This record gives sequence, structure tokens and C-alpha cells, in this order.
Amino acid sequence: MESLLIHPTISTPFINFDLNSGIFEMSGVSRPEDVLDFYRPVMEWLEKLESNVLAKTTAGQELKKIQLEYKMDYFNTGSSKFILKITKVLSSIHQAGKDLSVTWHYEAGDEQMREDGEYLAEAADIEFNFQEDDE
Repeated sequence: MESLLIHPTISTPFINFDLNSGIFEMSGVSRPEDVLDFYRPVMEWLEKLESNVLAKTTAGQELKKIQLEYKMDYFNTGSSKFILKITKVLSSIHQAGKDLSVTWHYEAGDEQMREDGEYLAEAADIEFNFQEDDE
């Protein structure tokens, strides 16, 4: 199984789910014109990873830890649903025995973005670390 790398555009985020390092980063802006079309391959990749972990395949066993880094500047409502789905799939992988840490980065003073992270953490029923970054 290969890592997932999606380069950003003006309306879509940078996604780098690196299986070698275990660092899964999602950053930038997410307001794709067709949110389902953009996130479909991401969800398919995550579901394949989850299947490999649950089936204890070689690809699933090589991944020891996932460090999920959200560094979002903005995301629309449609994207928030997929960010929640991504978090829930990774939570399922965590429940299958993989270490998982989630860090929600937000710009200093951007309380709305912090609240969005708090909502996602609660909705996914997983603990987030909150990191206030300098502007």
C-alpha cells in the first residue's frame, strides 16, 4: 500500500498521509466545488488502510503509530463532514490497536477554528491536542 499525497489547490487542502513516518497531515483550505468528488479517493484510501489493519496484513502491521496533524486555515460545512469521517476511521484504526495522536493546529486568536476542533474531537469521541500557532 502506498502513502497518499494530494497537492493543494486554491480550494483544496494539502493531504499527506505518509505510511513510512506515520505522520498524516491535512492543511490549508478545503472548499472544493464538489466535496464528494474530492474526498472520495481519500476515504477509499483510509478504508483500505483500515481493512489492512483489521486483517493484520503486512501493510497494516508495518504502521505502528499515526500522528494526525490538522493545520486547516478554513473549511466549509461539506468538508467538515469529511474531516469528521476521516477522524472516525482513524479512531477505528486506533481501537484496533494502533497508537494515534491528533493535533489540531489553529492560528493564535482564531477561537472559531479552535471551537471547530473541539466539536470534531467530541463528535469523533477522541482526544485532540490543541496547538495555538503564531500568525
